[in-house]
Amino acid sequence: MEHINQIHGYKAFNKGLTNRYGFEFELGKLYSIEGELQGGNHGNGFHFCKNIEDVLRYFDGLHDDIDICTVIGSGEYLLKEDEYYGYYDMYVTQHLEILKILSREEILAEMNNMHYKRLERFIKGYKLSENELENSIENMQPIQQKDLRKVYVYYQK
Repeated sequence: MEHINQIHGYKAFNKGLTNRYGFEFELGKLYSIEGELQGGNHGNGFHFCKNIEDVLRYFDGLHDDIDICTVIGSGEYLLKEDEYYGYYDMYVTQHLEILKILSREEILAEMNNMHYKRLERFIKGYKLSENELENSIENMQPIQQKDLRKVYVYYQK
């Protein structure tokens, strides 16, 4: 376990800022846990990811209406690194503040600045229109464009 001042990241919620267990969060509020920090479904702490596409491993942005927020984690933290469906990391932290619910436009702007592999993971988990996909891949190499279109068709069609 390590201690941090702050880590900025992303957290997904069901629409209305509720987590998978029905707890309702509020914008601007600082949440804290008591007791020992532990990761996992039955752990103790607040989960969030450094990269926006990584939150889609926990919430289904293809089929569900979700909120994706910017957050700040602080205090004690654990880092879980995994290579399931490509490399990602998830933090479990002692304190969490929900800063902002991202609009679709802001989410797509994040997507448009992603490296190829990150974008591939994003496409696997977030519902996009064909036009939104094309706008995000237009500056990539032709082979990457072809591969991302295949990922899009497989996961979203």
